[in-house]
Amino acid sequence: MAEPIPQSDSERKAWRCERPGCLGHADERTAEVRCQRCRGKRWILVRPASAPDPEYTCQRCEAVLAGKNAADPLGTEAQRASPGRFGAGFQALEPAN
Repeated sequence: MAEPIPQSDSERKAWRCERPGCLGHADERTAEVRCQRCRGKRWILVRPASAPDPEYTCQRCEAVLAGKNAADPLGTEAQRASPGRFGAGFQALEPAN
């Protein structure tokens, strides 16, 4: 467990790292994750660093699944079925099951 943040100014100055921009050696790491629905990549912060990579759903897919007015990254059934210019691109984005 991380040590508590000091409360007084003198304790904070002694506790702070000498490197500019250091967050106090936080127990965290970044992880590359993929959306479970559209397979889009994103880097997220994982706390604590020893935790496994979380399951991730992007904000746009969450909005679509909640029925909100958001553009679906997978497109409609008609867009995915069309043989035209955009149909081939949408076929590559089939949902991962």
